[in-house]
Amino acid sequence: MAAGMAVHLRLHVLALDEVASRSEKVGLQEVQTFWSFFMTDRTAISILGRNCVLPWRRVNVPQIEAFISDNQGDLMKLSFAWQCKMWHAHDHNMDQIFSQAFERLSFSSQVQLLISTHEDLNNFIKSCDGRLRMNRGITPKPVLLFHMAYQMAILVTMPPFLHLFIKIKNKQSDVSSAMSLVLRSISNAASSMVRLVHLYRQHYGFRHGNPLLIHHLLSAAIVNLMNTTSKSLPLRRHSTRSVRKCLTLLQEFRQLWPVRCDKSMTVIKALAKRWGVEFALQTQFEISFEGNPDSTFHDDERLAQPFTNPGVCPNPSIDDLLAPSAQPFATNEGLGYSGQTMVPDWDYSTNQPLLNIADFDIFGSLQGVDNFDLNWAF
Repeated sequence: MAAGMAVHLRLHVLALDEVASRSEKVGLQEVQTFWSFFMTDRTAISILGRNCVLPWRRVNVPQIEAFISDNQGDLMKLSFAWQCKMWHAHDHNMDQIFSQAFERLSFSSQVQLLISTHEDLNNFIKSCDGRLRMNRGITPKPVLLFHMAYQMAILVTMPPFLHLFIKIKNKQSDVSSAMSLVLRSISNAASSMVRLVHLYRQHYGFRHGNPLLIHHLLSAAIVNLMNTTSKSLPLRRHSTRSVRKCLTLLQEFRQLWPVRCDKSMTVIKALAKRWGVEFALQTQFEISFEGNPDSTFHDDERLAQPFTNPGVCPNPSIDDLLAPSAQPFATNEGLGYSGQTMVPDWDYSTNQPLLNIADFDIFGSLQGVDNFDLNWAF
């Protein structure tokens, strides 16, 4: 209904000459009204995994920052304007990924499109307004929300990444390296998302928290839970801590949004059982499974053991990872964009002070996709 109203009022074509020539002058109110709808539509895409109501090709609207001078406008308007700008630009690449023409491209062309998408996101974050940079001390709420949106733009590329990952068998090594880069990017985004939500809770609390934070935590938890299948002990430990922090934050947020938080925690617990990584859950979230009396794990003992998944080779090769397996879990329930898959990258520059220096070494251990048991994805 909102899309129909926006089209009826011609809010989506405010930049056309015929609109500009009208006696009524287009102002901030009209422009902001459209972009408010646009942001709501894109938020629904991220959470529900459905197609957008109003495609980016039909959008011909001035950017909000055109109405805000350098010395005017509050930080919230600036954050909102740059979030709209990011999602609109991101739509260009995502539209190509989810078109029928994408499947007709060669595998290398598909991977290149994913890489170019991550490069566009990298370039975008480097070009954003300096007032939206992460700095030491208490970060303003609008800045946190902007960086959460940026990390979410990376995380929604997880399903397309998995879609291409299953095709990687017998492909050239440079393609495998590119996919490893994508995996590192998504892993970094998940870790950063947990830190951002933690900062939000620490500085502002959850009393008036947006339910979108629940989706952010669920998306990050799924990726971190995947990383607990890594052969790298430091990465398993880091990812386990991140999963537990997600669960702790969801448990606290549950006081405000009990139903959605309960559903999210149920998904995380179900995935932990499916992937055989129950040790990644906190004590209060660990589940006793029928036929498994030793369902409570000692962290140091379990984390130090090489990861094995029931029914999966303890040290799977890339061929093992690509072998057909049981029916895949609906990953899009947590990450959006149902059924397909895509990517972006993380920039280790000083513009992104969300990860500790030690984290770089941890994520640097992701030298190949064969370090993970991704059988669950197929």
